[in-house]
Amino acid sequence: PALLTPHAGELARLLEVPREDVESRRLHFASAAARRWNATVLLKGSTTLVVAPDGRVRANPTGTSALATAGSGDVLSGLTGALLASGLDPFDAGSVAAYVHVLAGRLAARTAAYPSATEVLDALPPELAVGLMLLSASPGGATANLFSHLAKGDVALNITLTAVNSILSLLTLPLIVNYSLEAFMG
Repeated sequence: PALLTPHAGELARLLEVPREDVESRRLHFASAAARRWNATVLLKGSTTLVVAPDGRVRANPTGTSALATAGSGDVLSGLTGALLASGLDPFDAGSVAAYVHVLAGRLAARTAAYPSATEVLDALPPELAVGLMLLSASPGGATANLFSHLAKGDVALNITLTAVNSILSLLTLPLIVNYSLEAFMG
């Protein structure tokens, strides 16, 4: 499963159509891209669209111009990566990440009209940042999902890796919790 996070200009280049066309028919082109690449497409904008290849659509109308800054999309990609690693499917990961991204942008905009990507990232509520760290490190998370995908969905491998991750988590989760608490909550 893949999750693409373009803005209108990037999607226009990928589809080889004028940007104006994408901006005037956002749902049409996001849906076309999702079907074409069999991937969930999160089309960033003042109203962010999340479109699954099966036709499901979610719209997040809470956008803010504070996120129209270089690197802000990287923060969104990091959020989607953490949520995907936790086991959420791309459609749900994209929807949640879009909402959290806007929340962080609005919080960062309280101190700067156009916050930097670092300021957006720093505006994430610390409890949420710690939670995302834990989700991405949880047993059955990123490692098991990656190797299972590479092994073409081998269930036995996935179960084995989840068991190994569970044992490793006894050692790693306390380290990740302590690091996250220190880094994000001071």
